[in-house]
Amino acid sequence: MHRSRLLVNLSVLLLVLLSAGAPALGQKPKGSSAQKPRSGAQRGVPQQAKAKYKGVWEPVNYEQPIEFRSVYFVDAKTGWAAGAHGTIVRTRDAGKTWETQMGGDPQNSEETFDNLYFIDERQGWVMGPSKSVVQRKLFATSDGGETWRPVGTICAELLACTDYAFTSANSGVFLTGGKIFHTRDGGKKWREALPKCEVQTEVDGVAKQANCAMKSVRFVSENVGYAAGAASGGTAVVMKTQNGGASWDYLWVQPDVGHRDEDHFKQTISFLDERHGYLVLPRAGKILKTTDGGESWEELTATAKGELRFADPEVGWVMDGGKWTWTTDGGKHWNSREFSALSGGESFSLPARQRGYVAGRGGMIYRYSVVPAEYTSEGMIEAPAMTSASAEQMTQRLAKMKSGVGALRTKLAAAQKKAGGTSAKSSAATSSGGAKSGGAKGRPATGSTASAESAESSASEPAEEQAAEGATETGGGGESAEPAAEEGGFVQDCCPEQLQEVESTVQETAAELPKFGGQFRNLNLFSAGLKMVQDFMNRGKELKSAFAELRGAKDADSAMAALNKLAGSADSLTQEVTARTSGESPEEE
Repeated sequence: MHRSRLLVNLSVLLLVLLSAGAPALGQKPKGSSAQKPRSGAQRGVPQQAKAKYKGVWEPVNYEQPIEFRSVYFVDAKTGWAAGAHGTIVRTRDAGKTWETQMGGDPQNSEETFDNLYFIDERQGWVMGPSKSVVQRKLFATSDGGETWRPVGTICAELLACTDYAFTSANSGVFLTGGKIFHTRDGGKKWREALPKCEVQTEVDGVAKQANCAMKSVRFVSENVGYAAGAASGGTAVVMKTQNGGASWDYLWVQPDVGHRDEDHFKQTISFLDERHGYLVLPRAGKILKTTDGGESWEELTATAKGELRFADPEVGWVMDGGKWTWTTDGGKHWNSREFSALSGGESFSLPARQRGYVAGRGGMIYRYSVVPAEYTSEGMIEAPAMTSASAEQMTQRLAKMKSGVGALRTKLAAAQKKAGGTSAKSSAATSSGGAKSGGAKGRPATGSTASAESAESSASEPAEEQAAEGATETGGGGESAEPAAEEGGFVQDCCPEQLQEVESTVQETAAELPKFGGQFRNLNLFSAGLKMVQDFMNRGKELKSAFAELRGAKDADSAMAALNKLAGSADSLTQEVTARTSGESPEEE
């Protein structure tokens, strides 16, 4: 009875569904998800690829509520913060831990430390407490802050020191009011390099001789530096030194470019090399750019206030409280965002494109990092990632080289076995294992297709020019500084196609490395930037030298040894490129 009633009910339900237009059992309904979608992707509309990296801000605060007035990092992990109550702290692990070098107690009655400045990981200076209202003490360290010693005084008049810089342990300058001072003994004694800043300008259309106040100074080499300031009537002033700050020349004076009260604010100047530079006029909210060494300037569409710093020739920041303005293409385009968490910031440091720090009130220190897209942490704030297409191109080129090396290894191992060599023993080192053969630490090539003139260009030349010359002279493997390896070696006979593929990628990579180094050279420490360009040029020589040994090998075993050396060089270079241009999770560092 119950079974019959159930069958009747099911029959009635089926009739209702069919009369309502429902699809038959097993039939795909029109417009359902089971139907093959006609998406934009199928019609050829490009879809945005998922980002591999992202930027994040993370709190790495100091444990005490100290107001930090200055922060300076010499690399992505090592830096100092200085501030109230006579405090200087240091981290060597990207802010995970902070060690107190001086002060650190909120109840300490000592005066404030500020204006940290370092030329490397050991040599630095800080402006410290002084009972005088006219002068400040200058403290120096030569051991990374383990000890700080007073070396002299800085500022020579009632006006505050607006900026200072050192190019070596002995040579430096400071700006105060309309004067520039120079030292040759690390700050013990100072002499007037510019006794009075005075320019011919116009105020309300009337010619006028006006005093100017110098506010910012930057060096691009030990000899060449630029200083910026302003005079009344919105007049911008740029000066240049070519002898390390011992003397200064007026380079550019332009009335009516800034706000009428521009001389009461700090103009920030920043140069990528001797030709390309930027100037921020904070009262007017303008960013100016020069491409001819400061002889002329053009106003950009971006607006910004505050300090301007570049990590490398592509990535630069301007910080003004919680407003963060940045460029990732050398100043061609600028973007900005507001981050309330950074609003208490008093100072920032940009040691690398993938790492920056902001320090300020209440012990606040925020760290910016470029990390893998899946990375998460407590208190993390997502932000744009400072990446580069040129980095991706170099990474892809190196991956292609390693793939070619792998194919050649397989073919060479077979030839080695056939020749009666020790195939299993010599070919056991994989591409990554080849790095242990000393590719990264191997001696630089004594000769290669890279030009000797590029490798030995004068340090006084702009780094960008050195890089450009290096790229031109290598010419993708044009002229060689040493005789080409003898043709017809073992590898040429056994594996000509694979050898040609590896040769092509080696030549392309070596030719691009000087330019690549120029794009990513360190501007936080200019000496480190020049060294970086030279290091990448040497890496190109190393690759070519290893390939020359491979081509010239006369037997299977020596060919495999040369191939392992080339693989090691490629692996080491890949790691360095990745470290300098993309992000890693801080826990993985």
